[in-house]
Amino acid sequence: MTLYRAESGNSAVSLGTYLRILAVLKLEGDLELVARDDTLGRMLQDQELPERRAPRRRKTDSEDTGEPPQ
Repeated sequence: MTLYRAESGNSAVSLGTYLRILAVLKLEGDLELVARDDTLGRMLQDQELPERRAPRRRKTDSEDTGEPPQ
C-alpha cells in the first residue's frame, strides 16, 4: 500500500520511505536528482493554485456621502 501511495504521489508518504524505495532499486545515489529544482513540476503545481484576490474594501462614511474625509 505504501509503494502504491508513493507511486501515485501521495503527500502523506515520508521522505524516508522514498529513500528506502530508492535503496531497494539501488538508486539512492540519485537522491540529488530527485531533490533538484523541477521547473516543469513547479509550473504544473502553480497552475493548480487558486487565484488570490485582494479582499474588498469597506466603504467609509465619508465615501458613502461623497464628502471629503476630514
